[in-house]
Amino acid sequence: MYRKNGAEAKIDKSLDTGEYIIRSSKEPAELSPLLLGDEVPNFDADTSEGKIAFHDWIKGSWTILFSHPRDFTPVCTSELGRVAFYDSEWKKRGVKVAALSVDTPQHHRDWINDINDINKVSVNYPIVADPDRKISAAFGMLSQDLFDEKSFPLTVRSLYIIGPDRRIKLRIEYPASTGRNFAEILRVVDALQVSAANPVALPATWSKGQKCFLLPALELEEAKKQFPSGFEEQRPWYRVVADPWNDSTVAQSLKVPPPSALAAPKAAPSKAALAPPPHRFGRKQLRLSDVVPDFEADSTVGNIRWHEFIQGSWVVLFTHPKNFHPTPASEFGRAAQLEPEFTKRGVKLVALGLDNKQNHLDFLKDVKQITSHEVRFPVIADADRKVSHLLGALSADEVGKSNIALTARVLYIIGPDKKIKLITHYPNTVGRNFDELLRVIDSLQLTATISLATPADWVKGQKCVVLPHIPLEEARKLFPKGLEVVRPWLRLVDDPTL
Repeated sequence: MYRKNGAEAKIDKSLDTGEYIIRSSKEPAELSPLLLGDEVPNFDADTSEGKIAFHDWIKGSWTILFSHPRDFTPVCTSELGRVAFYDSEWKKRGVKVAALSVDTPQHHRDWINDINDINKVSVNYPIVADPDRKISAAFGMLSQDLFDEKSFPLTVRSLYIIGPDRRIKLRIEYPASTGRNFAEILRVVDALQVSAANPVALPATWSKGQKCFLLPALELEEAKKQFPSGFEEQRPWYRVVADPWNDSTVAQSLKVPPPSALAAPKAAPSKAALAPPPHRFGRKQLRLSDVVPDFEADSTVGNIRWHEFIQGSWVVLFTHPKNFHPTPASEFGRAAQLEPEFTKRGVKLVALGLDNKQNHLDFLKDVKQITSHEVRFPVIADADRKVSHLLGALSADEVGKSNIALTARVLYIIGPDKKIKLITHYPNTVGRNFDELLRVIDSLQLTATISLATPADWVKGQKCVVLPHIPLEEARKLFPKGLEVVRPWLRLVDDPTL
C-alpha cells in the first residue's frame, strides 16, 4: 500500500489486459522489483523522441533503463547529462539507453533543453513518459515514501541492465539524494559482456584489460583448449587468465565477436503487454526505506543478533551463493583491504553465504593466502536459507543440488535507523566495486543530516546541490559561505564537511 496524508494508492493487475492500474484502495499492493533472470515487461509508451514498443526498440541490443522521480530535479539533471557525456562509450559497446519518469513527453523535451545547456552535452536517447505509473509498476519501481501533489507514488531511482535476450542482468536502486556513478555502469557493462561471451568471471573492481578468472566449472582440458596462451592456477577453483578480448589467441580460439556485436537473434514483434512473471506477486524483496528484518544466526565471529549488532551504525551487508569461487574470494579480499576506510566512516561490514561456519572459516583461510588480506568482519552461515529468505536475497533462477534456490548476490547499505538506503544485485560472474561503496557512503552520510544531495559521479570535496524544495532565502541562510544559482531548482554549494 502506498499512502500519504491519508490517501491510499494500490497497484492492481487488469485481468483483461495484464496491465497495471493504480487506484485508491484499502488493500495492500504486492509487487516486487524485477530480479536477475526475469524477462523485462514489454510496453508501448510515448517518449521525448516519439512512441516506442520496448521489446521492438531493444532489437537484440544490450540496454540500460534508468528511472528518476521527476523532471527538473538537480541530481537527475546531472545524471542524464553524464549519460549523454558517455554517448560514444555506449555506442562502442552496442548499448542502448533509455530514461523514465512520471512526467509528459513535452515536459521531458523542455527539461532536455536545460540538461544540454547545463551539462554542455546533447541528450540523444529517449526519456519514457509514465504519467499513469503503469510502466513503473510493471518494473517494480514505485516509491514507498515519495509522492506527488496528488499523493500518488513517484518512481524510485532504479537502474536495470538488460541483455540481448531481454533478461535482467543487473539491478541497482539508489536513494533520491545520491547521484549514480555511470563510470561504474560502464565498467559493469564491460564485465557483463566479456563474461557473456567467455567462460570467465571477473574480480572485485575489475576493469577492461585486467585479468579474469576461469569459471570453476570449466574442466582443465577444456580450459587449456579455450585459453591456449595459458593461465595461472592458484587453486583448482582460482585460475587467473588474461582478459579474453585483449588476447588474440583466445579470441581466435573462442571466435569471440567484439562487444558491440553481442546481440540475440531477432525476435518476432510482439504486442506490448505489461504482464509480469507470475512469481513476482508476493515474492519477498526488501525495498529502499524498509527496516531490515531482525534475525539471530551463527557466523565466523560467533552468534549474531542482527539488530543488536547494528547498534546505531551504518552497515554494508553483502551476500553470495557459495564459497570457493574466485569472484567472492576477490571481493572478500578487497573488502578486508578497505575495512579501515569503512571503519573510519563508522560502517560495519558483514557477509552472508549458504555454507556452514566451518566451511566459511576454511574459505577465509584461502582468501588470506590468495589476496594477502585477512577477513575480520563476520560471515554469516545460512545453510537453511532462512536469513536469505528474510532478506529477500534468494535467487529467482539459480538452484542448488537439492533444487532449492541459492542466495543471490545482493548488497544492502543499511542506515543507523536500520532502514535500507541502497540496493545492488550483481550476477555471480561480476565482481562488485567496494571503492564505489565508499563513495556512496560519503554521500549518504552527508545528505542524512544536511539539506543537500550529491550529483552523478560525485566524490567527497566536490560541489553539492541544495534540495529543490528549500526556498532560496532559506538556502542562503543555511549556506552563508556561498550559493551558486544555476536554475531556481539547481543551487550549488561547496561540500560543507571540508
